[in-house]
Amino acid sequence: MTDSRIVALWPNKALHRTAIRACDLPWGFSFICPFVAVGGSLGHMARISQLFRFRSLSLAVFALLLSPWGVACCAGFIDGLRFHGSRFLFQATVICLVGLAVCVGAFINLVRDAGRGYSPNRSALAAVFLLLAISPHVLLAFQLLWHFTRQ
Repeated sequence: MTDSRIVALWPNKALHRTAIRACDLPWGFSFICPFVAVGGSLGHMARISQLFRFRSLSLAVFALLLSPWGVACCAGFIDGLRFHGSRFLFQATVICLVGLAVCVGAFINLVRDAGRGYSPNRSALAAVFLLLAISPHVLLAFQLLWHFTRQ
């Protein structure tokens, strides 16, 4: 690379770490490398943290949108197991793990945002949404544990 320069996208202080590094190659080609660590080796993680800051309600709604798959697997567990067997078990396990991971991640973000001064009304609404979103995945996890320990 003959020349590299940092071009900031947003001038405000909250997003000053978000940048694009433009790299000019000796052959005249240019490409853009997004997510370049500007301030140290953990720049990616800091940028991801900034991306989800004060977005607890949005993450809770996203987690709530994933819950119908957990409800469907939970309600049709016996029939799905009878007709589809191990394929259904694999799909239900993936749905359960993804749903639990999204809900736990959204809960951790909610706790961090509440400590940073997020609105109490929005925090309460996000907590209710997360409770509704995690319940089918927990029930599905119990059904999967029951099935795997029974064998």
